[in-house]
Formats: sequence, structure tokens, C-alpha cells
Amino acid sequence: MADRALAGSEHSVSDDLVLDVVEGSALTAYDAELVALARALSVPLVTSDKAVFKAFPDLTLTMEAFVAR
Repeated sequence: MADRALAGSEHSVSDDLVLDVVEGSALTAYDAELVALARALSVPLVTSDKAVFKAFPDLTLTMEAFVAR
């Protein structure tokens, strides 16, 4: 059921964008992919990951800050 609800909503991000994030931070490739995707979609990245939040404070929001918007 969830697969059908989300069908067509998938987004991909280029490896080059992910590698740019990896090279400019100490994040894992997984976290860098989320950062690159948020940048590509021009949306905030909602996270509780302190390393991501510290590395990209202008891009990230805490869950509490997101809900309060």
C-alpha cells in the first residue's frame, strides 16, 4: 500500500553532488546523499543527526523546529 502511495514520488541525486558533499564534510556517503537531495530539491533537511545538523546548519531543521513552522 505504501509503495503505491509513494509511486512516482521518488527522487534521485547525481553521484557528483553527493561526492561534493562528502568531500566538503566528514559525513558518510548516506548522510551526504540526503544533504545533496535536500539541496537539489531546495527543501530543508529535517534531522536529529547532530553531525549533519552541525555540518549544514543553514540547510537542516530539527524535528521540533519543522513541526513549529
